Amino acid sequence: MNEENSKQELINRIKFLEQQNVKLEKRLQVLEKSEKFHRTTLENISDTAVITTDLDGSIIYVCPNTHYTLGFSQNEVYELVNINNLIDSTIFEITELQAKIDIENIQSTVADKSGKEHYLLLNIKWLSHSNSILYVIRDITDFRLSQKELQEYDKKYYTIYDQVPVGIATIDSFNGHFLEINCAYCDILGFNKSEMMGMDFMQITYLEDLNEDLDNMERLRSGEINSFRMQKRYIRKDGKIVWVYLTVVPLWNEYTDPHLHIAIVNDITEQKLFETALIENEKKYKNLVNNLPGTAYQFILTAKGDYKFEYMGDNCHNLFGYSKKEILANSNLIFGLIPQPDADMVTQSIKNSADTLTRFDIEHRIIKKTGQLLWIQESSIPQKLSNGDILWDGIGYH
Repeated sequence: MNEENSKQELINRIKFLEQQNVKLEKRLQVLEKSEKFHRTTLENISDTAVITTDLDGSIIYVCPNTHYTLGFSQNEVYELVNINNLIDSTIFEITELQAKIDIENIQSTVADKSGKEHYLLLNIKWLSHSNSILYVIRDITDFRLSQKELQEYDKKYYTIYDQVPVGIATIDSFNGHFLEINCAYCDILGFNKSEMMGMDFMQITYLEDLNEDLDNMERLRSGEINSFRMQKRYIRKDGKIVWVYLTVVPLWNEYTDPHLHIAIVNDITEQKLFETALIENEKKYKNLVNNLPGTAYQFILTAKGDYKFEYMGDNCHNLFGYSKKEILANSNLIFGLIPQPDADMVTQSIKNSADTLTRFDIEHRIIKKTGQLLWIQESSIPQKLSNGDILWDGIGYH
């Protein structure tokens, strides 16, 4: 009875491990979809355009979606060379901007190539660290905003930015300093915004992950790659390690000097802990299975009547004389080892088990690859799969 319970417990543990693997795959798929969604959102906002220039107005960077807001494609805006060829240069003074840093809610107009007039709302910011100007431009043609609506827009914009569930930061691509950061990024690291604005990403990156991060940044600046993604570790303020999935995209193009980039991070610490635990459990149960006096296996009877082994324990060689690789490549090897009349008995036991979906326990002979005759005991439990196949989890031993 104890031996029977041990067999059943082993089979249950193997099934549990398979279920945990399925759960991990689903969680990885959810994480990948989340990252793709946020990246696509940043690239396809239809009512806001971003342009950066130097102090003379020479265009440095144009976001890909300007045709929605300005009626000009990204390349057409670059061809204008200077922002003053697009937007009225008298809407602000450089000295005023440098004094205020930000000039918000400036209304202006621009005529696109078809002659259609677009009413624009501009937020303009002097980026002192790069001595450049950032234009955030929104098309308000269809709804001339009132002063109250302008305030609500600003509030909504910053609320969304600070409440999205992923960390977003603008970072200096040369010295790694954080220039702008949202609440989610700060929460992941345990620092407040003021503390983060005085730091660079190298200070908080786990030492073993730093070289890979710096190498990726060098490849990004050189133009070898146009973005990168990696899993890395940060060191939180409380000293704990946090795992993140990092996506980095530049705020420049092939014609301008690299100076700023956006970092988007998802906290995957729980997933990594789960993955580590799963790997450790897999090692433990694999060692347990491989130390059995026989071998564990999974085999399938397809709806077409074919047999194939899905899994075979590493110690199968001791029982059958064939390696795991040989058996998985040719399932008929095992059935070919069973002499008559035992072979008919085994086939009938499998058929009865498939018809009733009940466990079979049989004892029969096999002739090993070496020619040695052995009596073996088998115990296996079936389940019907969604495609009509029957899968058995079993154990065989001498």
